[in-house]
Amino acid sequence: MKICFFLENNKAGGLDTFVKNLLIYWPNRNDELVLFSNSNHPGNKFLKAFLLKNKIKIYIYETLDNIDIGKSIQNKIFRYLINIIFFNKKINYFYELFKKNKFDRLIFIQGGYPGGQSSNAAIFAWDKISENKPWFNFHNFVSKTRRWDLFRLFLNFKISQKVRGFISVSRVCLHSINNINFFKKMSKNFIYNGIEYNYSQNLKKKINKNIFLLMLGVYEERKGHKFLFDSLLKLNKKYKNFKCEIYGDGNIHEIYTVKKNIPKELKNKIFLNKHVSNVKKIIKKSDIVLVPSQKLESFGYSALEAMACGKPLVSTNCGGLTELIKNNINGYIINKNNITGFSEKIYKLIVNKELRYKMGKEGYRRYNKFFRAKSMSKKYAKLILS
Repeated sequence: MKICFFLENNKAGGLDTFVKNLLIYWPNRNDELVLFSNSNHPGNKFLKAFLLKNKIKIYIYETLDNIDIGKSIQNKIFRYLINIIFFNKKINYFYELFKKNKFDRLIFIQGGYPGGQSSNAAIFAWDKISENKPWFNFHNFVSKTRRWDLFRLFLNFKISQKVRGFISVSRVCLHSINNINFFKKMSKNFIYNGIEYNYSQNLKKKINKNIFLLMLGVYEERKGHKFLFDSLLKLNKKYKNFKCEIYGDGNIHEIYTVKKNIPKELKNKIFLNKHVSNVKKIIKKSDIVLVPSQKLESFGYSALEAMACGKPLVSTNCGGLTELIKNNINGYIINKNNITGFSEKIYKLIVNKELRYKMGKEGYRRYNKFFRAKSMSKKYAKLILS
């Protein structure tokens, strides 16, 4: 079976980790797997490094309308019109690619719905070639379509006829697809993300002068950097011997916005870093992993990676995080508006080594039972190949 995994993504991070694990741990070794990824995706280098090593093909396609036109209202209108004008051209482009490659199955992998215009056009192209309808896999929450957006309403209606159904990464995220009326009665499944670490969990205690706090996530407002800084400011009044490292992908404007929000009292304690492909080494060195998300957190890959490394978590109650983390078992879940509560739970873990290791161990057990990549890939294979 020759299967195409169609990715359209504009940020390096959790979605790339998902794709890597899905394909590398695919259960049917006889299947030929091919990843289609957009040319302007910053995570392509990361994906190539892992997939080619595992003899999985990757094809980089052109988005055809990749034009930076700014964010003014006039430019947004211009972008909207460009999307409509280029849509048929994109359909023809992907039709030729699919026809040439002769795929048996197809799944679309997107950050959210509707995803990118390339993936939408590719759905139309696939419909011309195959009777096997594709699955649409989305990893973030779905918003309602604006009533004035007639082109999007038209696409929603046509896509409801051309895809087999929807797969998401948590119950709460899957439910959001019902914001699109045309999709309410369609087939829906959720499959938790999984990872597969090849080393045994190390739960040995280590001597560390400074407490190492860690946050992993893109430099977007929804990830809660400002909330985290306010919490650490409160923590700093009680406990000063810590540092907080932040790793993530983002453009110059996003990183600058986060940087200027760092309180002057914490300038020498909070450090911003670029996204790295191998976060395991960093997580293993940390003491506590923080997830201060404020909205649109469909799952929380960084929380899962922390669990797989045996690290305790302090997290907000945003989206799918409550399905991943068990409060008071492998970490703490705090209301996303409760800065004081978030700070207090960090402090509680800092001053109690035994509690840190106990919660870390429980997190590893939970990861091992429910969130292995091999199990995740088997579930996707069952849906795609059925």
